[in-house]
Amino acid sequence: MKSRYLLAICPPQPSIGIMDEMRVMMDKFLLMENALPPHIEVLPEFHWRDAEEYLLVHQIKTAVQNCYSQVIEIVEIVCDKENELIYAKIEENEGLLTCMKGFFEKISPEPQFEPFSNIKIAHRDLEKGCVQKAWNRIKTKELHGGFLADKITLFKHNGDLWESKYVFDLD
Repeated sequence: MKSRYLLAICPPQPSIGIMDEMRVMMDKFLLMENALPPHIEVLPEFHWRDAEEYLLVHQIKTAVQNCYSQVIEIVEIVCDKENELIYAKIEENEGLLTCMKGFFEKISPEPQFEPFSNIKIAHRDLEKGCVQKAWNRIKTKELHGGFLADKITLFKHNGDLWESKYVFDLD
């Protein structure tokens, strides 16, 4: 059987205090029991055989050996109404992208996404049609700052929600 996985960087506390505050403000619009924490997708949702999960973990461990902690700078908060996504835009970070490139190629020769471009605050966990209502509540909030990205988390979907399965240290 194949399960769904997601590889992400989750900003540490208290760095994500403002993002958590925004999620609390949006709580009546969010399906919190299925929500991922604010995160940067290193590798978007993909499928992997459960029986070979150990191979996935080994490949990630090998890939992160070449990675080191990076400072991630937050620029602004943005709403993509078409894709029902609220996120914090971050400055480009070539260091993280470069160190994970080999791993991306093992999973998919041509990734169809822009890694490390934003921190997803609310995505697919918003009730249908509530993005505009949620956005109206948070669009005036300023979101600036940064944090040290020193861990990568592998999430696995258990059929109901995303669970943090493994955490890999950078450095």
